[in-house]
Amino acid sequence: MGMGGLLEHWHGPEGDETTFTILTINANSLMAKIHDRMPVIIKPEDYAIWIDTNFTDVIKIQAMTRPYPERFMEAYPVSRKVNSPKHDSPDLIEEVQVSRSLFGNFKNGLDCKVPMTASGQSVSMCV
Repeated sequence: MGMGGLLEHWHGPEGDETTFTILTINANSLMAKIHDRMPVIIKPEDYAIWIDTNFTDVIKIQAMTRPYPERFMEAYPVSRKVNSPKHDSPDLIEEVQVSRSLFGNFKNGLDCKVPMTASGQSVSMCV
């Protein structure tokens, strides 16, 4: 799974620039427990279409940007270390135990990030 984004190369006042943004949509029911937005998740079979700058089928593009089905995802608390670029190791996506009273229903609890797993494959990005 990949995240939908936009990449642009342009010339700014300080020279050539490259900018990138990750597209977000309303969260599915799983992610809504954590945040009201989630990244657009693109299926591997749609990668070629997504990056094709000549593709203009608006209906297909809209279909690719619907919230990813929660049945293919899981959410659990992870270490707060995930919030710092100083940390970069596989243990960042391991589940940590937290007090239910601290964690609540995800919202307004710990500053946790949620690794997304699609069909058993871990996505290399946390949201």
